[in-house]
Amino acid sequence: MEVIKLNSMIVMGAIVGVLALIVAFQTIQIMGLNNKISGAAVTSSVSGGIDTTGWSADELMQYEHHGIVPARAQQGQQQAPSQGVGGC
Repeated sequence: MEVIKLNSMIVMGAIVGVLALIVAFQTIQIMGLNNKISGAAVTSSVSGGIDTTGWSADELMQYEHHGIVPARAQQGQQQAPSQGVGGC
């Protein structure tokens, strides 16, 4: 009986150790990914994008989440035809 308890404790300890290593590895991966994402967001906004000054909060949300530019901001821009899904 003691041998079974000892073996099960060793197995459980090994499982907990492996899980701890996986958590540490994925934490490092997520931190690196967050740094890449925040760096990309900073460089793209500095590199001369669309001027969003004067836009309402709703217009900003539509642009940031869906890529929709308000009609009043598009008046001076020529846009290429959209190549949507299904050729629309």
